[in-house]
Formats: sequence, structure tokens, C-alpha cells
Amino acid sequence: MRICDVTDAYHATSGGIRTYIDQKIRCIRSSTDFEHVLVVPAARDHHEQDGRTQVFGVASPRIPGCSPYRVMLRHGRIADILDRVRPDVIELGNPYFQPRAARRFKARYAAVLAGFYHTDFPRAYVEATLGRRLGARVARSAGKAASRYARYVHANLDFTIVSSPALERRLSWLGFPRVELVPLGVDTELFHPGKRDFAWRRQHGVLDEDLLLVFAGRLDREKRIGVLLDMMERLPPGLPAKLAILGQGPQASLVERAAAENPRILALPFEQDRSRFARCLASADIYVSAARFETFGLSVIEAQASGLPVVGQRAGAMIDRVPPSTGILVSEPDPEALAAAVVRITQDDFREMGRIARRLVETQNTWDRTFTRLFGLYEAGLRTPARNAHAPRSV
Repeated sequence: MRICDVTDAYHATSGGIRTYIDQKIRCIRSSTDFEHVLVVPAARDHHEQDGRTQVFGVASPRIPGCSPYRVMLRHGRIADILDRVRPDVIELGNPYFQPRAARRFKARYAAVLAGFYHTDFPRAYVEATLGRRLGARVARSAGKAASRYARYVHANLDFTIVSSPALERRLSWLGFPRVELVPLGVDTELFHPGKRDFAWRRQHGVLDEDLLLVFAGRLDREKRIGVLLDMMERLPPGLPAKLAILGQGPQASLVERAAAENPRILALPFEQDRSRFARCLASADIYVSAARFETFGLSVIEAQASGLPVVGQRAGAMIDRVPPSTGILVSEPDPEALAAAVVRITQDDFREMGRIARRLVETQNTWDRTFTRLFGLYEAGLRTPARNAHAPRSV
């Protein structure tokens, strides 16, 4: 089986989507005889091959205000790549811009066409952005229109993949025709409480007795970074707490300015080395998030695997990721509520919450389970009668 991933969200500083694809490639190489093709935006067209893995870069413009993200607009180039490699399965990581080329290929070669709903685009971008600029009423109308468009796009796919039960329920309610749940995984050997490093804490000015909060992810409006920064202003002066924010994105300068003004805030760069990133998480005490539109929360389960409890918003995938025994979720979308939750969790046995979170991830979120489920969906799609007329490949 030849699998092709087409996504805009894959580059050197990508987060969860890159982790998912890298783990998929690792699993394909170690446990199957499949071939893998990756189509991503790049500064220039290029092609690389390493054994059963190929990468095609498509020259694409940067998205204004979202560097280093690029968007693939050359549908003809994507179609040419698909014609060249002729995959059995095409998975769209961002099905808003590439479905035309993929549908054309599917009509010619009867490939399985799937879409991974990594981002709840209508709510996280359309509604949230317009709500700040034009008000809630306009935002709701635009969000409904965006949801209808997303449903139209996904109706042309064989199935839509989601990674959380909350999103599965939402898309089914919106009328998406076939939604398949594939929870993501975590490397529990890499992300482990044993990676805790007090020397790393001291290197960043964090005392052994300090309470270190941490957030890791793309620094964008959808993550509501400003709410986390304001949360620190609401914590009691007597609580020896610091907040480390790791990541890169449009709001990196906001974090840097806050860190320059408030010694309780640490602005740390995106950590590309996964082992060093695992050490950062394990060296913290509590993971915090103000995001309302998480579709899975990969950094959350990486933190849980590292033995951290979680404080966050009672919304999206967080409801599934953080049961009461592993942290505190708040309904109010404001910094006061998050600050109160941080104080409350420190008054509880939050270390035990972290241990429970670790055990939960160990039993429920392994990459082997993820790809056994995913590859089963691919193979079931290929077994349908319409696939039998698959054209011969050209290399």
C-alpha cells in the first residue's frame, strides 16, 4: 500500500501535526511494507527519497502574519505529483485547499481519499477572529457558513478522521457523513517523569521549591496566550509560581515582552529536539492551557505522560483528555478562573494527579494503537469493490 499525506502544517517548527506524520513514517518503516509519500509547502519545488519514503516540496507563499507557515495554492502541481506517485490512499491534513486535485486523482485511479480534521477551522479561526472584530452575531453566522463549507468538502471524501470523542460528536451533529475516531498517541519512554531535571530548572532561574507552570504549543490567538499571561498577574503574590511558555508563532513577541516585564514569566523558544523538549515538560509541575478549540491536545498528553496534572478550559478535546482525577478544567474563559484553578490544584495532591495522568496515558494513548486503527481504516477502504479497477502505477 502506498500512502500519501498532503498537508500545509509541516515544517521545522510544526507541533502536533508534524509529530503525528513523523510517527506514522516511523511506524510504516518499522512495522509494515507500505510506502509513504509526503507533499508539503516549501520555499521551492523539490523531491527527496529515502527508501520507501518520499517528500515532495511545493513552492508556496508564506501566510501573512503566520510565518513560517506556507499555503499550497498550486493545485496543478499537487495533481501532477499524485499522477506521478499514484498512491492507494490520500490523506489530506488540511482539506480546505487541496481537495480539488485529490478528487481529480480519485476519479481517475479509485484511491481512498480521507481527511484528518486536525483543526476546527470554523470555530478556531472564523468565529474567534470575527468575534473580536465584528461581534458575536456576525461571527456565529460566518462560523455556520464555514461549517457548511467544511461539511461539503468532507462529503466528497471516503471518511473524515478525528482524534477526540468531542470532535467526533460535533462533526456528526453537523452532518459530516462518515466520521472515524483515531486517538493520537505518545511515546511514553521519551515523555517520562524520570526526565525531571533540577539543573534545567535552576538554569532558567526556577528554584527547587518553586511551582513551575508550563505551556507548549503554537503561539497564536487560538491558543489564547494572552489569557495565560494575564493569569500570572492574578496569582497570589505569596505563591512562588513561574510560567514557562515554549513555542513559536505570531504571538511570540507578546510573550517576550511579558517576560521582560514580569520575572515570573519565562519565554522559551520552540524546542525541536524531542528529548530536550521531554526534559522541559518533566521538569515542570503543572501544565496549563487556555485553548478552547483543541481537537486533541497532543502536548497535553505529552505533559501527562511526563507526570503533570493539567489546568485548562472545559471545552473541546480537553474534556476527554483531562478527567477530574488528573487536573482541573474551568468553564469561565478568563484569567481569573484559571488562576483560581491553579491555586486550588496546589491545595490538592497534584503530584498524585500527575501519577494518575501518567497511568491513564500508558493504557490509552500509544502510537501502535493509533496506527493499527488508522491502517485498518485504509485497508477496509481499499477492499471495497470500486477499488478493484486501480490503474497500474508509474514511478
